[in-house]
Amino acid sequence: MSRERIPEVERLRGIAFLAVVLQHSIAHYTVEPGMTTGDGILMAVLLMATKFAVPVFIFITGMVLFYNDKGPLHYGRFIQRRFGDIYIPFAVWTLITLLINNRFNPTQAEDWKYLGGVLLTGKSSSHFWYIIMLFQFYLLYPLFRSAILGIKERWGWRTQLTILLLSGLLYVGLTGVISDIGRWMGSLDIPVWSELFTTYADRNALYYFFYFALGAAAGLYHTSWKKWIQKARTGIWLIFLFLFGWMLIQAVNEIRSAENGAITFYSLSLLRPMMSVFLISSILVMYDVTGWICRQGGARVNSILT
Repeated sequence: MSRERIPEVERLRGIAFLAVVLQHSIAHYTVEPGMTTGDGILMAVLLMATKFAVPVFIFITGMVLFYNDKGPLHYGRFIQRRFGDIYIPFAVWTLITLLINNRFNPTQAEDWKYLGGVLLTGKSSSHFWYIIMLFQFYLLYPLFRSAILGIKERWGWRTQLTILLLSGLLYVGLTGVISDIGRWMGSLDIPVWSELFTTYADRNALYYFFYFALGAAAGLYHTSWKKWIQKARTGIWLIFLFLFGWMLIQAVNEIRSAENGAITFYSLSLLRPMMSVFLISSILVMYDVTGWICRQGGARVNSILT
């Protein structure tokens, strides 16, 4: 049986949902004709303010799983539930998307092959990649669970914290060598595996693992996590605001130097070292924000976000 719900998580999920919607709205307008440099800069500000969405969702996944984890893991039932709650809706909307875009004709054998491919890769639309990436965490949960709970049982909290910090540094370093890993894996030409690190590297769960691990730590030590967020509030916000400004400058320079007035945000890609540090800080800031909303936001705001 699940434990009592974490109120901050419900508000955090609501805010992240709204951020995802805004991100995709921004993506639509970047390619609309008539967009100016000023429009691009405004969109860059909005995009930076919503970049936390994907890492926060991964963080929430890890937090909720480990917060509710007790007793033996029944992997079959665990996967069956996630398959019904997450993958089936994804499959239904994949088919709807293909039908709307005239990409699927049930009388054509090739279209069935294409449907099978996009159900495995999330390539039917730009936003479906996330489900494919997220579901890997559920499939690999026994491995994450064994490693994280093993660390918890074997070592004290100081060592656990050190391991968490080192894994964070490892993750930031990892995002800096993704291209090198992709070239190496591509040269090996291993079916499926090479593609996971090249064509589909953006949905490889390995490249998002720290957000899940951070969520696991917050779930296992929920009370201590909340106290630490409050205690470290000033430092967290200063780091977040500094990185927000620094990354925004990169985006503005990119927009101003773009050829033919094209609006692009390559400098704000998720899988970059400085962006990963910013996203980690944004998770901490958004958790602090939702804690404030729970306490001071009022019944109406809390109800809407929930």
